[in-house]
Amino acid sequence: MSALAYLHARDIIHADVKPENVLLEDGSPGARAKLSDFELSVKWRDDSDTDPHFLRPRGSPAYMDPRLLAREAAGGAVGGD
Repeated sequence: MSALAYLHARDIIHADVKPENVLLEDGSPGARAKLSDFELSVKWRDDSDTDPHFLRPRGSPAYMDPRLLAREAAGGAVGGD
């Protein structure tokens, strides 16, 4: 959670948080978790809610932001590049 808090404090959205992208330091009880795979990360901007590049669905469908999925299903302004 501290990794997500760090990113969000800097207006960065990971966009693909899922179990496969959370790595454990080792197999011991109490091992630290580390967030990985920042390939789909994006920087939030004031106009991000209208930018087709920002709004395009990204990430693994089972873990995608429900707002993007709902917008896409409704035929909203989701575009590709």
